[in-house]
Amino acid sequence: MCGVEVVGQRCYTSGVRPLLLLGSAWLACTRTVAPAPAPAPLASTTASTPPSPIARRVVLVSIDGLKPEYLAEADARGLAIPALRRLMKEGTRADAMTSVYPTVTYPAHTTLITGVSPKAHGIVNNLPFDPHGKNQDGWYWYASDVKVPTVVDVARKNHLPTANVYWPVTVGAAFDASFPQVWRAQNDEDDKLMRALATPGLADAVAKQYGSIPAEHRTDVERANAAEWILGHDRPALALVYFTDLDTEQHKTGPFSKGAYAKLELIDKQLGRLLAASETAGTFAQTSWIVVSDHGFAAVHSAVKPSVLLRERGFLTVGGGKVTSFRAAAWKAGAPRRSCSPTPRMRRRAPRCSRRSRRRRRTRRTASPRWCPAPPSRRRAGSRGSPRCSWRPTGSCSPTATTGRWWCRAGTSARMGTRPPTRACARRSSRPVAGWSRARSSAPCA
Repeated sequence: MCGVEVVGQRCYTSGVRPLLLLGSAWLACTRTVAPAPAPAPLASTTASTPPSPIARRVVLVSIDGLKPEYLAEADARGLAIPALRRLMKEGTRADAMTSVYPTVTYPAHTTLITGVSPKAHGIVNNLPFDPHGKNQDGWYWYASDVKVPTVVDVARKNHLPTANVYWPVTVGAAFDASFPQVWRAQNDEDDKLMRALATPGLADAVAKQYGSIPAEHRTDVERANAAEWILGHDRPALALVYFTDLDTEQHKTGPFSKGAYAKLELIDKQLGRLLAASETAGTFAQTSWIVVSDHGFAAVHSAVKPSVLLRERGFLTVGGGKVTSFRAAAWKAGAPRRSCSPTPRMRRRAPRCSRRSRRRRRTRRTASPRWCPAPPSRRRAGSRGSPRCSWRPTGSCSPTATTGRWWCRAGTSARMGTRPPTRACARRSSRPVAGWSRARSSAPCA
């Protein structure tokens, strides 16, 4: 068989080994083939047809979040991945390659099918820049956002049939058979959206055989169902297939967790189904199977929230839970999700996935401004105080417990006096007190 490959790219992250990412997959096959005959008519998506006279086919499979260690250390980790092992044995495997920046899903997958950097193709993040939230967390779903031709466009120009199962940034792309990646509610209501955007008749045909269609709230099994049907009926010259469950699981439990191993083994079974479907359709010998990934994972031990700092420094304002104005804003790449590492090597640095750890992290990450409670002379009768609070004369300033900012008595000008209230005391009140206001700078009041 020709050029069966598992290829990847390398991304350097602090303290992390090179990650299996995306690669220049189209230069992989080295088998010499005869000149292609005259272009064949496009395949139908509604009925079985005999194999078209296409000399060579490509199936590009992306397993989101697949680190190279999953393959290189499969025996040591006890992974049952026969389909991937077969591809590595019969083809070639790249240890690592150089990735694009930013190394996130949508820019990486668009580079895979365009061959150019995010700066050139225009998909520079998972989500468009939208500080005000007007797009309601919509992603770069639409193929019209891609500024350069894709390999799909080239195949179509040469009258070759193409197919897509859940590849990112493909809504509206000209495939002969397509289930684009898109979602809104992430429940069964999304089936209506997928039926409206998929190739006419394709969703009905897949649902009739398997009972459901691929959608964001479903698993890679449904995506494999659709790909199996397309490979068996349409026999495309180019097929793009995207599996997401390994990425989703690692966002929850971290890399090399038991859940991640289980998801990878499940995806391997689905890949085996696709290989079998190609063999049954009689197209396996002329197909180059290329397995790629967009990024790996690293366990984390801290959470960084730049928007909090930008708000405190006056670069953006918030009202009603939304940004109302900004001079600078953070550009998020997806929903905030915490990754915990269950591996012994990372336990000293990464949080354990436990209720106690989550409670401790919530306390440590709190970064809201602190107002000192009123001094004893102004405290209401019967109100609760703290004997550890040490108050200075009227007209003094004290730094907050978490931000280093200064809070000053209104209408006064004073230097730093005795030591400020203790941290425990400063946490007692989270609301402003009459007569106290926030200083405009991070220095003591002038």
